[in-house]
Amino acid sequence: MKIITEAEALALIDGDALELPVRTINDAGKREVAAFVARHAPNPAQHNLDAWFAAAEQEAGNTALGGSIILEMPSRMTSSRHPETLHLDAACFDWSINV
Repeated sequence: MKIITEAEALALIDGDALELPVRTINDAGKREVAAFVARHAPNPAQHNLDAWFAAAEQEAGNTALGGSIILEMPSRMTSSRHPETLHLDAACFDWSINV
């Protein structure tokens, strides 16, 4: 996987690329997700952070450019017993392509 700039990614999306770029969670995004889990889960150690990172990447792939990337922790998994949401911005993701 190769990290590319947003301009390169948009050019590929607008062009005739055989393979489209994807958004990959970066270190800043991983810190945000880990902090979210630590803040809201009654037992954060029971959570698979890699699964949360994968969910964030999937949501980023399903979200229109410029849209909000939102993760939700269901009420059954939170200390508050209410659903909790995390809004991730574009800075939490890098653009990448397979090489």
